[in-house]
Amino acid sequence: MKLLKLLTGSGFAICLVLMVTWPWTIGKIPPKGSPKAEYRAFQTRTKIVIGGITVAFFASAIGSALIMRKAKDEFRQLSSENLRLLIEGATEDIRKKHESKSDEPSA
Repeated sequence: MKLLKLLTGSGFAICLVLMVTWPWTIGKIPPKGSPKAEYRAFQTRTKIVIGGITVAFFASAIGSALIMRKAKDEFRQLSSENLRLLIEGATEDIRKKHESKSDEPSA
């Protein structure tokens, strides 16, 4: 669970960093009349940054969904355990009440 939380948080942090730093990562658009190699390099950098943002965002979303599912399962298990303890306690109280009434002398 800790690893999942770490990976989810890291993915989200990477996504935020990429979104903030994309102008410096990609660089300026090549001026008109530049060689096609410069345009291709710019397109490649753009695809990598946008792809990285997308992958990091979806990885964070999937990690968050898995964390929520795990927390929901733990809550459900804890809730059913608490209900079982409540029922056992109530049953024990009722049994003690009936035992104490049977011990009292009838008038």
